[in-house]
Parts: sequence; structure tokens; C-alpha cells
Amino acid sequence: MMNTNDDIENYAKVLKELGHPARLGVYKRLVKAGESGLLVGDLQKELKIPGSTLSHHLSALMSVGLIRQVREGRTLFCIPQITLFQQLLGFLHDECCSDGAIRGRLKAIEPDIRSSTEYKT
Repeated sequence: MMNTNDDIENYAKVLKELGHPARLGVYKRLVKAGESGLLVGDLQKELKIPGSTLSHHLSALMSVGLIRQVREGRTLFCIPQITLFQQLLGFLHDECCSDGAIRGRLKAIEPDIRSSTEYKT
């Protein structure tokens, strides 16, 4: 599968947001909760993150579509967007080992490469 520049840009943004330890912890906890998500207050208590800091991290995760928030009256739920996460994993895995044919050709000439680069004492 060929990835477009837009795909690469979008997934880079997602990975950037997950690259912060606190956001990765928040997202991991939400993924563990599943599609029902968690109450923001419960997430805050469990992770021991101040409300304003948690709000900042949740906004960052929402900005790239990793989570969404649903309000029911005065209750606010955070729900992980599992589909985007699965698409990200697919994006990273799609071309895994697809250069196997090239690697096979390199293995065939590897002894020649090694012998030409070894230092003789």
C-alpha cells in the first residue's frame, strides 16, 4: 500500500501527541477502558494529574482525533478512538519487511561486502 504525504503528515501529528509521557499514559488508560471510555474526573483521580494539566493533555489528544469527549448532563466522558489507533498501527505495519527481495539480494553479496570492508591486521 502506498502512503500519501498527507497520511505521513497526519500520522506524524498523532505520534507527536502520543510522544509525551503523560499523554501516552492517558491514552493507554483510555484504551484499557475500551469504547465506553472513562469519566474525566475518574481519569484525573486515577492518574493523579491536576485538572488543568489533564485538560491540556486531553485537548492535544482530541486535536488529532485520538479521543473524543461526550457530555451527559454534568458528566464528561473521554472515549478513545480505537479505529484511528488501529489505522496508525496498520500504517506502521503495512510495508513491514516488504523490501525482503532487496534484503535477499544483499545477503547474496554480503560475503563480498564484508571481505572488502574488513581491516586486515
